[in-house]
Amino acid sequence: EHHMMGAQPDGLFHPEQGMPRGQTLRLFLDVAGVIDIPTPSSNPFPDVSATHPLAGYLLRASQLGIVRGYEAGDFRIDRIVSLIEAIKMLLLTFRIPADQLHNLPSYTDVPMGVWYVPFARYVMDHRLIVTQPDGSMGRDRQLTRAEIADLLYRFFQDRPDLLQNFM
Repeated sequence: EHHMMGAQPDGLFHPEQGMPRGQTLRLFLDVAGVIDIPTPSSNPFPDVSATHPLAGYLLRASQLGIVRGYEAGDFRIDRIVSLIEAIKMLLLTFRIPADQLHNLPSYTDVPMGVWYVPFARYVMDHRLIVTQPDGSMGRDRQLTRAEIADLLYRFFQDRPDLLQNFM
């Protein structure tokens, strides 16, 4: 069963609402066709119960190396996803090869040496976002449901070969 970005309980899409990290991860795994979602007896993230509806998705994403959590080991499942977090999850979910992720300068708000340099560079090279007027990507900006939908649209415009898993 695919859990796409459909309507909220009131039947509306609410494009302006922030997209939580857990829902973003579930969406990306579903779109990528990851179907072997386990029923966890425990969870690798201490802030998420094994009985949480998204716990199986978190466990599978952790097993696949898509997410590792924050320094303290927590995941913050209900926190609104930032742009750079969403990009990392998206690119790792779709297994973009390491040789396509370059440690090169990109945006003004992406200093060399930080973990997300190759992800930001991929976004720049493939024009997955609109650069801010100051040359930044807005890496810490919290994304809305509409912005996640746009990110997916742009990603599949660039990589239609990866959409076949979903069709």
